[in-house]
Amino acid sequence: MNLWDEILARIETKVNRHSFYTWFRPTMFMSEDRVSVTVQVPNAHFKEWLTKHYSGVIAEAATEVRRPNIVIHFVADMQADPAAAIPLSPEEAAALENGPPPVAQPSPSFQATSLGWLSSSNRVVPPQPIMYGLDAG
Repeated sequence: MNLWDEILARIETKVNRHSFYTWFRPTMFMSEDRVSVTVQVPNAHFKEWLTKHYSGVIAEAATEVRRPNIVIHFVADMQADPAAAIPLSPEEAAALENGPPPVAQPSPSFQATSLGWLSSSNRVVPPQPIMYGLDAG
């Protein structure tokens, strides 16, 4: 059992099951020397989250395995797992490369005003009341 696995065993007793399986289970031991352990994490978000939210728990677990001054280096996996990628159609991939589609502009024949709609002949067309369930006759 490597040092990171020993630390993980202690962390598992300190955090709830969901947190452990979400943030710690996807990690992978890479290497260890006298002063540090290098651990691979799925992405930069994991690296940031573990460092920001769990550094105290990790330090406590390291102390419990008699390595209180060990430095943990999280390294984000730069190669995306192809199985985790969402497949795109050729059209979707091309759309992503070309940027967002142009925004449709409103019809020039009518413009909204505070009184209603202004037609292209500059006559105000008042809004029509909406009658729900009433008999107009």
